[in-house]
Amino acid sequence: MSVESLAGRLGRLHTALLCDVLDGLGFRDSALGMDIRPMEPGQRLAGPAFTMRCEPMERPAAVPYQHLLAAFRDITPGSVVVMRCGDQVSAMWGELLSAAARVRGATGAVMDGAVRDVEQILEMGFPVFPGASRLWIPPGARRWWSTAARCGAVRPPSTRGTGSWATLWGPSSSRPRW
Repeated sequence: MSVESLAGRLGRLHTALLCDVLDGLGFRDSALGMDIRPMEPGQRLAGPAFTMRCEPMERPAAVPYQHLLAAFRDITPGSVVVMRCGDQVSAMWGELLSAAARVRGATGAVMDGAVRDVEQILEMGFPVFPGASRLWIPPGARRWWSTAARCGAVRPPSTRGTGSWATLWGPSSSRPRW
């Protein structure tokens, strides 16, 4: 079965159902934390997980975003960017990263950190499931890389690219948008 076909099938299932099945199979760390929600009700997302990690640095890198751009080169079409963030103080994701991930073929992003540029991302139609929203991001003061990374309560496989999947389905209620 192709990645696209499997993503389509999983995307039609409720996340809670998938978590219950995984829990019954002994995979108890399959649900993200309660803070990680879709930016807009009804957003759905399914695909192979492309895991990344982002953490604060004491000072900006000599070449800002060098590691981020290197990591993005490894994104494969149909994948979901799943990112562990080092803090909740500043936004780790915004319009530019959404556009760059989409160009590389990602179908959406999930992170335990904050997002900015909410309206622009919603206009793009790129599903993002953040842990919070913030207005600013300090340029060059973060380091990103592609690696196996825990996001929320989900434990990753020991290496990235080993067949892990991310499947999320936002509530269809009309709660206020971010």
